[in-house]
Amino acid sequence: EQDISCHVNFSHLVRVGKELGLEPLAWLDQQRSLAGLLTAHAGNPDAPTLLNGLPDQARALRQLQTLMHPEALGAKFHWLWQTKGLSLDPGSMPALKFATPRDLRALETI
Repeated sequence: EQDISCHVNFSHLVRVGKELGLEPLAWLDQQRSLAGLLTAHAGNPDAPTLLNGLPDQARALRQLQTLMHPEALGAKFHWLWQTKGLSLDPGSMPALKFATPRDLRALETI
């Protein structure tokens, strides 16, 4: 029920992360990051398992749809994925399941 959004300088985060030994893996919009996570758990983004057991599943589903809808928050918010000491293939990570090569290359320009 609390807005915790803020403006983030992703270029700065990538630079500082590299100084600390982090490797940028992906910069992806919230819609596709959440869709990847949800399909990894439920196999179907329309019936996410994370809603199981909630008292008001219909309300929770509407909130999730707001977070994911491209005209609401899904395309406006982005997630920066960085790793340290790991050799990860972005394709092996559920949250990056829907990342495109363009999404992964976007970090090269940051």
